Amino acid sequence: MDADYGRNRDRDGGPFKSFEPSLFAWATVMSRPTEDRAIVDAGPEALAFDAGPPLVCDEPAATYERASDEHGRLAVAAVTNRLGLGDKIRLIPGHCDPTVNLDDWYVSVRGNRVEQLWPITARGAPEAAQLPTPPQKDVRIDQNPHAAYSKYFCISGGSGASKSSAM
Repeated sequence: MDADYGRNRDRDGGPFKSFEPSLFAWATVMSRPTEDRAIVDAGPEALAFDAGPPLVCDEPAATYERASDEHGRLAVAAVTNRLGLGDKIRLIPGHCDPTVNLDDWYVSVRGNRVEQLWPITARGAPEAAQLPTPPQKDVRIDQNPHAAYSKYFCISGGSGASKSSAM
């Protein structure tokens, strides 16, 4: 489920509880110019914005408020020390279909361990052999989540972290 679907409401006006996000993009905090702002390395070249901006998953005090090609600006409502330089946060894409089209691989994660690698062949690469080298399989992303996956898009199968696109 992407952020656009997540904005739908049930009959009582509350959020649907039947589905939860499973597609995330990792972003890295690149700057904290002020206490109420953070700059991340995920903009429209990593995420589709046709249905609105992504939702910040890992930091409740932050909202994605503005984007430029390769960067995004987060508004931080409360002072937090959790968003330091180099920190990783998960973003829920505003619209999953065109976001996926920006990447070559899904990195499928379950329980913080990379479980599967799936090429995204429909994005225009004529053969999987022409895709970039896939990321490493069977490694824990919670120990070093950005080392091997800074250029790939990930999904999560349950309680695990996930990773993203061209960052």
